[in-house]
Amino acid sequence: MDTKLYVSILRVQSEHVSTLAAELAAEFKRLEQVLSQQDSSLNGDTAGLGNGLAGLQSRLAVEADMLCKRLQLFLEGDQRGHASTKKQEIK
Repeated sequence: MDTKLYVSILRVQSEHVSTLAAELAAEFKRLEQVLSQQDSSLNGDTAGLGNGLAGLQSRLAVEADMLCKRLQLFLEGDQRGHASTKKQEIK
């Protein structure tokens, strides 16, 4: 795959992971607000937020894992590219 295209894919996917992380942070903020307005720590209001957190956690885990695997492949390819360039320079 073309290096420029692969870097673009990694950038877009990292932006998506960042967006999911921001959504997760916003959910935590909402949960903090709900909890600060209540005496009980968990009830029906927070259960709905907890479900939202679970969904975001799952999506974030999958997307971050995929990004890490793609990044690893990119870095391994980059290392192989540097190694082959050095071999050509030695000849």
